[in-house]
Order: sequence, then structure tokens, then C-alpha cells
Amino acid sequence: ALRRGSRASFWIFSGAVLHMEGEPLLKTHLECKRDPLLNAANQRLAKLHRDKKEQLVDAGRATLRGLFLVLGPSLCFVAALFSIFFLYEFLPVNICLGWFLLAMAMIVASKLPQKRRLRIIARLCAAASCLGVVVGLVIYYNRLISFYHFIYARRYSNVAASQLGDQFADAGVVIFTRDSRVDKSQAVGFRSLSAAATLCVAPIVDDSMNIRDPVTFFAIGTDCCDWRRSFECDDAKLEGLGAGLVLTDPARFSSPLLSWAVYDVVGQGVDRKELDKAVALQRSVSGTPSGGQTVLLRWQTTPTAAVDAIQKDGLAKALVSSIMCLVIFVLAGLAEHFGLQRLRKRAMALL
Repeated sequence: ALRRGSRASFWIFSGAVLHMEGEPLLKTHLECKRDPLLNAANQRLAKLHRDKKEQLVDAGRATLRGLFLVLGPSLCFVAALFSIFFLYEFLPVNICLGWFLLAMAMIVASKLPQKRRLRIIARLCAAASCLGVVVGLVIYYNRLISFYHFIYARRYSNVAASQLGDQFADAGVVIFTRDSRVDKSQAVGFRSLSAAATLCVAPIVDDSMNIRDPVTFFAIGTDCCDWRRSFECDDAKLEGLGAGLVLTDPARFSSPLLSWAVYDVVGQGVDRKELDKAVALQRSVSGTPSGGQTVLLRWQTTPTAAVDAIQKDGLAKALVSSIMCLVIFVLAGLAEHFGLQRLRKRAMALL
């Protein structure tokens, strides 16, 4: 068939037996020179082999570019987030200034004459770094600042409920005597329209107190009681030595300019004025005498574990944010990769 010059038979024959493991079978120079069809077949097979190698190399390069596009911004986000999480309390200015300068350096690098893909990665890393700092600051002011406040604030132990609250103005944690307890029979629920929640308040008393003694310590909670004579907030339903995490004005342990950003863990974001209204309702309903400064707190049997839970909650939020960032950049990388492949196919079809 080859001698007669049958082109159809030649291509069937060459496609079946002339290509073995990507290498052309007909390699003899003399044979190629004698038969033009054989020479053309050999050149075509060699070209197909080169094209296959180039496709494999291009696929490997595309995979590496996709990995850099995904891992680069993700690592910047995670590094910025956890540097705020662990170091902002001790070096706030240094951390923020360092990430600001690093982001500016990435933006400047994206303006330099280089490959388009590198410019895109530099801009994404700068944006991811800024986003990581913002998310880290949100988590810090929502959880960690309260955690550090309870770590550094004063702790009072063996406190009787009959004592006046004026001497515990700087307290972070108060540990009561064994006879101190939450008086559920005098608990009330106050529906707050601004907080859209039921604010629960119950006085803390001890065995030495009577109905004429002033009450200054109150356990608080949200949506954990009925309107009257019910209080199931936190550890009030558990037996054991009682303690409390004291509600403190955020301006005392944060910058006055940023106190608005602090989430009150003890008050669960409820304004202190609304809680004072609930206390006033309790005094009006039960006739509880007032005296000295009112101390509001979350009733806990294990205050150390409650403080650690604040940090763990912040850490969980940081991990979830990191996973969400990774998923977003993976989806962006896949969209970019398949988008380029589609554009290349369209360009080849036009050619």
C-alpha cells in the first residue's frame, strides 16, 4: 500500500504500527529519503510527540501557578490573623505597622514590570493580609480582650453576699463563700425591646442576710428565665461553690476610641442601662433594699474554665475564618484555571 502511494492505507498503517511508546518507528534516514510519504509520516509522529510533551509541561506549570495563587494569599491571611490573635495584646503598634508596610510592599511589587500572574498574586496577598488583620481585630475585640481582662483583673475570694459592692469595683472575678447562693425565688425577667431578649436578674444572698439587708450582687443572663421566680442561667442550676465574672465597663480595659468595638461577654452585648432597668424591676417587685454600688455578674461554679472558654471560642472563630478563606481562594483558583483553559480552546478553534 505504501509503494502504490495509497494515502488512506498509509495513514491506517502508520496509526496502527508506526508509533510505539511515543517514538516514531521509522528512524532510518535512507528510508525517509527514498519515500516522501514515509518521511512525512515520521515528521508528523515526531511533532505529535513534541506536542504531547509540551502539553504535559504546560499542565505542570498551570498546576504550580494555581497552587501559588491559592496558597500565597491563604498563608498571608492566616499569618496576619494569628499574629493579631497571639501578639496584638503585647505589641499592638508593631503588629499593625508591620502588616501595613508588608501590604504596601506587595502593592508596589505588583506595579513592577513582570509577569501578569505574579502581579495578580502580589495584589491578592496584599488584600489577604489586610483582610486577615481586620478579621483578627474583630475576633480580638469580640473575645480576646475580655479574656485578657479576666486574666489581669483582680480576683476576690471568700466574699460574702452581704458585703457591699463598693469595695469590689476593680474586680474581674469574685469567688463567694459556701453559704452564698442565687435566690431564684426573687428572680425576674425583663423584656428589653432594644436588646430583643429577656433579661434575667436574680439577687445573690447568704445565710446571714434577712429581708431588710441591702443586696448589691446580682446574677444576670439572657433568655434563661420566666417572668417570675425562675432562673436557669449559666451554672445557677448546679450545686457547689459559687463565683462570678463581673460585668465591667469596656472603657476600663480598652482604648476609649475603640471601646465601642468591644463585645461585652458578661452582658452578652446588652447595654448596661437595660440591665439596670431589669435590676430596678427586681427591686420594685420583690422589695429588695439597695445599698452601695450594684455588681452584676455571670454565675459560675468554675470561673477559670469559663475564662478559658472565652479564649477557645475566639480560637474556634479564627480557625473557621481561616478555613473559609482557604475555600474561597481554592474556588477562585479553580475558576481562573478552567477559565483560561476555555479561552485557550476558543482561541485554538478560531485558528
